[in-house]
Amino acid sequence: MANLGIGYTPVIEGKQLDLQALAQHGNNLIMRDNTTGEPIQHIYGYRESDGKFGPAMKPWPTFRMSFRGFQKAYPEGKIFLSKPSSNLFLRLFDLAMDTAFTSGIVRQHNEAKPLMNNMTHFDDRLPNKTYVWGVNIGDDAVCYTDDFIMMNNGLINATIGGQDIVVAYAPEFESIGVWYNHSSMPVTNIDFYGNSDRGQLKRVETLKAGMFWHVWVEFFQHTDINRVGQPSDKLI
Repeated sequence: MANLGIGYTPVIEGKQLDLQALAQHGNNLIMRDNTTGEPIQHIYGYRESDGKFGPAMKPWPTFRMSFRGFQKAYPEGKIFLSKPSSNLFLRLFDLAMDTAFTSGIVRQHNEAKPLMNNMTHFDDRLPNKTYVWGVNIGDDAVCYTDDFIMMNNGLINATIGGQDIVVAYAPEFESIGVWYNHSSMPVTNIDFYGNSDRGQLKRVETLKAGMFWHVWVEFFQHTDINRVGQPSDKLI
């Protein structure tokens, strides 16, 4: 629904979570912790009852890339595929469910309006289905479009939530990454693995890679778009 994948450690305050898909709202997955019954928003990673300043699951840095890019970057990488069931009835059932799911995904990508129109906020600064790379640090949130990144030669230095970051496109691996820059100097060269002219950089763990604009702005309504340089120099 959101075209979004995020990795979390399923632990809050030292307690293991038992998560399952519960529902969706705002075109974003809502999970249920079976140990407490509490709903958890996928995009935030915290329990609804705790609010955004409460404890949350630890996010892991995630990014998107093509399969051919993955093959180049990780030649020894593993690929996990679901094996078809040996039970013919289950195999046919899975095929029907997969067909229905795929149809919905195709519609979500091709139709301008949200597939599930349960959004509470609309923002026309970008078309609904624009892919954005969103970063939230503290109360600050900024998203970037791939067109804008390419217009800036695949490299953008900015400040988000008081943290210097660099947004970089790695053409060989067809992947956009966002990295912390603690050098206090602009980065002018960085590769897919974070090797830069300012040393080895660490990926920003709150990156929401390639999600739909209408979902990002539903949850981060105060977002900037395509910020470059200091917050006072923001470009919208």
